[in-house]
Amino acid sequence: MGDVVSLGADPAEVSAWMAALGIEFSEPLRLQRLGIGQSNLTFDVADQDGRRWVLRRPPLGRLLASAHDVAREARILSALERTPVPTPRVHGVKTDGAVPLVLMEFVDGLVIDRPIVAETLPPERRRATGLSMAETLGEIHAVDLDATGLTDLARHGSYAERQLNRWFVQWEKSKTRELPMLVTLTERLLAAIPVQHETTLVHGDFHLGNMIASPDDGRIRAVLDWELCTLGDPLADVGSLLAYWPESADALGVERSATAMPGFPRQDEMAAVYLAATGRDPGALAFWHALALWKIAIIGEGVLRRSKDDPRNRAAAGAPTVRQIDALVTEAAGIADAAGISPPPPARTPNEANEPPHKEKAVGRHKRTAIVTGGARGIGAAVARRLAADGMAVGVVDLDAEACADTVQAITADGGAALAVGADVTDETTTADAVRAVADAFGPPTVLVNNAGIIRDDLLFKMRVEDWDAVMNVHLRGAFLMTRAAQAHMVEAGFGRIVNLSSTSALGNRGQVNYSAAKAGLQGFTKTLALELGRYGVTANAIAPGFIETEMTAATAARMGMDFEEFKRAAASQITVGRTGRPDDIASAVAYLAGEEAGFVSGQVLYVAGGPTV
Repeated sequence: MGDVVSLGADPAEVSAWMAALGIEFSEPLRLQRLGIGQSNLTFDVADQDGRRWVLRRPPLGRLLASAHDVAREARILSALERTPVPTPRVHGVKTDGAVPLVLMEFVDGLVIDRPIVAETLPPERRRATGLSMAETLGEIHAVDLDATGLTDLARHGSYAERQLNRWFVQWEKSKTRELPMLVTLTERLLAAIPVQHETTLVHGDFHLGNMIASPDDGRIRAVLDWELCTLGDPLADVGSLLAYWPESADALGVERSATAMPGFPRQDEMAAVYLAATGRDPGALAFWHALALWKIAIIGEGVLRRSKDDPRNRAAAGAPTVRQIDALVTEAAGIADAAGISPPPPARTPNEANEPPHKEKAVGRHKRTAIVTGGARGIGAAVARRLAADGMAVGVVDLDAEACADTVQAITADGGAALAVGADVTDETTTADAVRAVADAFGPPTVLVNNAGIIRDDLLFKMRVEDWDAVMNVHLRGAFLMTRAAQAHMVEAGFGRIVNLSSTSALGNRGQVNYSAAKAGLQGFTKTLALELGRYGVTANAIAPGFIETEMTAATAARMGMDFEEFKRAAASQITVGRTGRPDDIASAVAYLAGEEAGFVSGQVLYVAGGPTV
C-alpha cells in the first residue's frame, strides 16, 4: 500500500472522498496500480467485499501545459453516458487537492494490452474484437456534439494543423535528444495537410490497449483513456487505429505484437469495415496514418522523458526505447513516401513576399511566435486565440499573469501553444523581460500586437494630470517599449508584423481628450515604424476599432449613467451595418495584418467600425 501512496494515491484520502460521494464500501480500501499505461496513473480500487472502482490522476513530476487533464476527461465520459459509445460511468471528480482525481466505474472484461493476454484468446475472438473496434469508432464519430454539450470542447476546423503544431511543441519541450528525421517529417506533413470536410468527436488515442472487450463474444464493452479527445477530422482516429495495429512483430521495433497474431483483422480490413459503416472517403487516410505514427513517437518520447525525470512514472511494461521511437518515425516516413507526400518546396528569399529565410521559419511546432499585450480579456484575448488558431505560439501579456489564465487555457485546450506573462508595459525592465520570456519559450517573436490600454475619461477641465499621464503611458510608452524590445528579433529574422490598436476616438471624442490623443499618437507611431523598419521585412499597421462590446465600453456606459444594453442599441443605430462590433471582428483584422500575405501593406490605419468613418 505504501507504493501507491508514493504514487500519489492515498487510500485514506480516497476513502474519505468516496464516503463524501455517498458510495457504499467496506474498509479498508485496497489500491493497486492498474494497466501498463504510461500517461495518467490508473489504480484499481477494491473494498473488502470485492466491489471495485477505478481511480485516475495525472502522472508525477513536471507536466506539460494542457497535458493529462483528468477533469476534462471526466467531462467527456459523463457526456458520453447518454450515447451508444461504450464508456465507464464517472462517479466523481475531486479538484480540491494537490492534483485532480477521477473515480469511475470498474468495467469487467479483458484489456488486451499485452501479447500474453491475446494468446489466451482463440483466433475468432481476436477477430471479433478487432472488427468491433472499427464499428465502435464509427459510433464515436457519430456522436451529436450539440446534444452532448461537447460542441465547445475544441475549435472546429484546421485539425491537422493544430495537431502538428501542438505535438511539435510537445516534442521540443520533452525530447531527450535531437532527431532531424522527425523535424523533416513534420515539414512534409505540414506541406500536405488535406482539406477537412467535417468535424466530429475524435478519441485521439484509439488502440487495442484502450479497449475493454467481452471475454464471451469479443465485442467492445468500454473505450478508455479519453485524455487526448478533441474535435477534428474523423479519419485521424482511423489513422491512429492503423498506427497502433502493426501486422508484423518487428514492424515498430517491438519484439512481439498482439495484433500480428492469427485471427486479428489486417489493417486494410479494419479500415474497410469502418469506411463501409460510415461512408467516408479514404482519400486522406495515408496522411493520417503517417501523422498518427509521428504523434505516437512524440508521445513515446514524452513517456521516456517522464520516466527519466521520475522513475515512479514507469509502468510495469517499462518505458519506450529510443529504438522503438525511431522505428515509429521511420515507419511514418515510409508511409508518407508511398503516399507521395513530398518535402515542401525551398523557401523564397527575404525579398519575396516579405518572407524570412527558410532557416528562420518555424517548422512544425508553430508558424511563428506572437506577443499580444492586454491579452487577458476582451479584444486582446480574442486576438490571442485567433493567432493561436492560425498556428502561432502566443505570449499573452497583461499586468497580472494570473489574469491571463483563461486565455492561455482556451488556447492550450484547443491544441495551441501559449504562455501567460505578467508585465507592466510602462516599465522598461519588465517589458524587456516579457519579450525575453516569450522568446525563450517559443522562439523569436516576429508578430507583436500592442493592445494594452486603459481609460480615464473626463472632460478637459475636470481631468487630472495623473489620469492624462496614465493613459499616455500605457498606450504610447507601452507600445514604444514593447516594440523596441521585439523589433530586434524581427530585424534579425528579416520578418516582422507589428499591429497597434488605435481607435475611432483618434478622430476626437468628447470626454476622452487623453484617450483620443493617445490613440492618434499611435497612428503617427505606426507610420513612423513603417518607414524605419520596412527595409528589414517588418510591416507596421494600426487598427482603429469603432464601438466594440468589451469591459471598456461597458465602463464608458457606466460613466455616462446608461444601461450597457441601451448604450449598445444607441450605438448600433448610428452604425451602417446595424450592429455593434465584437472582439472577434478585430481579431480577424489583426489576423490578416499579422499574416505573411500582408507583406505589401504597411503604414496603414484600418478603421474597423461597421461603416465609413469621417
